[in-house]
Amino acid sequence: MATLDEKNTYYIDYGTGTGNFEFTGTLEEAIEEANKGLCYTQVPVSISIKDGCDDIAYLPWYGIEASEDDVITASFGKFGFYGEWRINE
Repeated sequence: MATLDEKNTYYIDYGTGTGNFEFTGTLEEAIEEANKGLCYTQVPVSISIKDGCDDIAYLPWYGIEASEDDVITASFGKFGFYGEWRINE
C-alpha cells in the first residue's frame, strides 16, 4: 500500500470519462493536483496507482448542501459538495 510520501505514478479519475490524467509524485501531491480539477460533476473522484486496479484514495460526492459539521474539499452550494479524501489502507 502506498503512503502519502511514497513516489509513484498515479491515475486520477474524475469518473466522467474526461479530464482524467496520470501524475508522478507522492500521493499527497496527487491529491493536491486532483483538487485543482474538481468540478460540479456529481460523481466521486478516485486515485489509483497506474496499472493498478484498486483505488488507494477516494473523494466522495454528496448531492446535498453541506452542514457545518461536514469536512468540505469543494462546495457547490445547495447542489452538493466533495467531502474528505479517504485513504484506503
